[in-house]
Formats: sequence, C-alpha cells, structure tokens
Amino acid sequence: MKILTARELVENRIRKGILSGDIPDRTELTQEMIASQLGVSRMPIREALYALEFEGFIERLNNRRMRIVGVENGNLQARLNLYSNFENLVAMEIISKDRTEQAVSTLEDILSSELTGEREIEFHTTLFMLTNDRFYFQMYHNLMLPSLKVFYQIYANSGERFEVLKQLASSIKKKNTYEIKSSVDEYYKCFAIT
Repeated sequence: MKILTARELVENRIRKGILSGDIPDRTELTQEMIASQLGVSRMPIREALYALEFEGFIERLNNRRMRIVGVENGNLQARLNLYSNFENLVAMEIISKDRTEQAVSTLEDILSSELTGEREIEFHTTLFMLTNDRFYFQMYHNLMLPSLKVFYQIYANSGERFEVLKQLASSIKKKNTYEIKSSVDEYYKCFAIT
C-alpha cells in the first residue's frame, strides 16, 4: 500500500468532503484554518489547494483564501458527463486502432476477480493506457483519477458497477459503439447524487 504525502492526505480529505457534500458549496477556506484543523504545515496545504483548484473544485480568492465550487448546481453531473464522454472517446479510439483483442483480454483479466475500488481504478487506468496516447492518459491521471478514487471511498463496492464494466468490455469486444456509449453512461450514473 502506498504511503501518502501530507499534500495528498490534505487533498484527498478536502476532495472527499466536497464530493460527499460534507463541505458545502461556497465554503471559504484559508490555509491557516486547514492547518489548525488537520495539524499540517501550510506548505502541503498550499500544494493541495493548487491541485484542487486545477481540478475545478475550488476557486482562488484574495488574501490566501479559497472557496469551494463543489458539486451544487449541476457541477457534479457536468463532471460525470465529461468523464463519461471522455471514456467513451477512449473506447472508440481503442476500436479504431484495432487494439480490441488486447484490450478485451486485459480488461477481462481485471474483471475476473472480486471488484474493489483498486480493481476499478486498474480497469480505467488500463483502458486509457491501451490507447497509447500520452495526452489521454495524462488527462485521465490528472483530472479523472483523483475524483474516481474518492468516489470509490464514498460509494461502497457495487455489483451494479461491476456488471456494467463487464458489459463495457463485452461491447468493446463486439465493437458495438452504441453499447459502449450506453455502458459508459450507465457506469458514471452510478455516482450521480440524487
């Protein structure tokens, strides 16, 4: 198991608070406030806040303050739609580059054991790596993966998500673009807050 840095711990804690709704939208944060609550120096907090700003979870205000832009007003749904569309694009890229056999074999291996958050991350990471497109992978790694890790903490392992991922692998195998889009959309709907 990977040991997290202070920055990663702060970043994950704030991201989880935002996505779970524990930190309400429009809440203002200061580095000093977070430092006193978490018992961490300001340097890793500053780095974590920059990362969260880059991901679109917070906005910078004056005087070292930040404000949560969170998940209200359709922000989370828009983010999930973006993830869904991006993953659909990646699956289509795999088909167009004729990497279907390799992809399906690798994805089915991942799905052959019990689904955990780690296995879901492995599934998505592998899907993006199979494109052999560094830009796609970096976008996934920097923008999608941090949120997905938190989703797997908030939403317990789900047999429904596992079945949808199996459908996605099967759809890629059949090169059925309609089923791919439907499977990817269904997967990301599992995380929608109603």
